Parts: sequence; C-alpha cells; structure tokens
Amino acid sequence: MNDLPAKAGFASAVRRVLACPDPVFFVGTHKNSGKTTTFLRFAQALREAGATPVLFSLGRDGEARDQFFGHEKPVVRVEPGWWFVTHEAALGDVPCALVAALPAQVDGRPLGLFEARACGDVELWGPPAASELRATLDAVAGIPAPEGQRRILMVDGALDRQAALHHGPAAMVLCCKAGAFSGPAALGSHLALRRRLFDAPRATPPLPRAHVSDGQGEPPTTGEGVVVDGPLTQSLALDLLREDAAGPVVVSSPMHVFVAAPVLERLLPRLSLLSAPDWLGTALNPAAGSGASHSPATLLAEARAALGPDHPLFDPLAVDHQA
Repeated sequence: MNDLPAKAGFASAVRRVLACPDPVFFVGTHKNSGKTTTFLRFAQALREAGATPVLFSLGRDGEARDQFFGHEKPVVRVEPGWWFVTHEAALGDVPCALVAALPAQVDGRPLGLFEARACGDVELWGPPAASELRATLDAVAGIPAPEGQRRILMVDGALDRQAALHHGPAAMVLCCKAGAFSGPAALGSHLALRRRLFDAPRATPPLPRAHVSDGQGEPPTTGEGVVVDGPLTQSLALDLLREDAAGPVVVSSPMHVFVAAPVLERLLPRLSLLSAPDWLGTALNPAAGSGASHSPATLLAEARAALGPDHPLFDPLAVDHQA
C-alpha cells in the first residue's frame, strides 16, 4: 500500500501500538467505519517498522459480503511474511506455511497460525467467544517471533460485543464513521462523552456488596452502590438513576456501557470502572452518510477538540487530512 497515512496522527498511533504489550483490537463504532482498512494499514506500517503483526478476527473477516447484513466487505490482503490466524480452507489460492496448529476450532474446523509466502486475499476466521479468543491469543503469544522482531497481536473485531476485558488486558484503536452522525457537532459530542467515560475513576476496594444486571432483580435502595454484572444497558441505567437508588455504580469496562448520551451524562458522575482498554488512537472515516457532506478537515478538527491534543487522530482513507 503506497497511500499509508504518513503524518503525525497515524505515526503516533503506530508508535503506541508498537510499544503496547497487549493484544490490540480494532473497534468500529458502526458498520463501514473503515475498521478493516485501518487494521490492514497498521499491519503494513508495523511490518515496515520491523515488527511481526499477527492478524486475528473476532468471528470472520475478508468474505465478499457480510454474513449477517449482506453488504460488501473489504478484502483481507496479506503480503509475504505476514502472520495470521484462520483455518486452512480460508486460505484461497495464497501460498502459505503453517507456523503452528492452535487449540481452537470454528465451525468444526481447526485454526492455525499461517505465514503468507505471496500476496493474496484470505479470509480470517476466529473464535466468536471471548474466552476462546483469549486462549487463541495466549497460544500465539507463546510462539517465538522471528529473531529480532517484535510480535504485535492485532484483532479485527468489536471489543464491545463479546471480548470482555476480564478475559485479559487489551488495547484498542477506535474506528469512527463520521457519516453515522448528523454533523461535526454530534460527532464531537459523541467522542467527548466516550473520552469522559474512559477517564472515569478506577474502582478501588472495598467494592459495593450489591450486584445487579439487566432484567435481574431491583437495584438496592440503601444508596451504598452496586456492581453491574454484564452490560450497563439503557433500562438498567434508568433504574439506577431513580432517586432512591443513588450511590456509586461500578461497571466492568467502558466498552460494556450501552446507554444513550443524555442518560449517561446524568449517571457518569457516579460511575467507576474495574478496567479499561488502553485507547491508542482514533481513525476517523470522513465519508458522508445520507445527509449533508462536511469536509474532512472540519470533522477532524471537531474530533480533535473532543479528544484532546495528545490523542492520535487520523483519516485512514486519505493522506492529506491528518490531525
């Protein structure tokens, strides 16, 4: 790829990924957010930096059309020397060497760690369950990288969907689709609120004794606070905002908060986090949605104001609108 973003935002994010000891998830805010494109551009940049990226999928990537929604998906194009996890039938016509068999299966097919010997398109298949994915990541982490190279585990998949953080530490690159928002201001408000959520204080012992989950029981009325088991949903958040349920609210991760902005604004002062992924950077896809089009520079400026000057921010689809 000759059009790799080369300015400060992308370069800074690449440096952060290179320094990260944990698996890095590429997380999309919406469908067609540029997640796979960003994922592959990082793989290329990491290879050029002398590292060995290992490509995983949480589920399936690289097929011609999404298996659930039917829309076209970007191909996963590997190059000689790239490592990736899939099953043998997903290699297509790409010459590959099996580096190691792995202790996981998808649809009854055993997964392996492969090294590409030529350029070509493959499908990445990976476990859809968080515990199985973590076991696969751990297995690959135990395989020595080529001499003198740093191995980087990269996952094309939605961290907020199934890969619960209690299965192990993780980092993320957020891929944001500007066209999913009504305009630059709405985009900025979304990112600013997510930044505040990630910056919520970490919970420290002793934790509240009461545990709640969506649809299971009533929040306590003592005001001593609760630990949320599972996702924090809109309905559960509204229950916790009742005046007689006041008290601290501990959630497992900011990636497991699924609450509308006005409700989250009200609950945020009471929230604390058990853990959070390290947010390494944000890729902003400026492609317009069905509404009015806004310039990439305007969108990036709004996102920069929301995320702060030190947060790596870049357009993964162009080289001339970096921030």
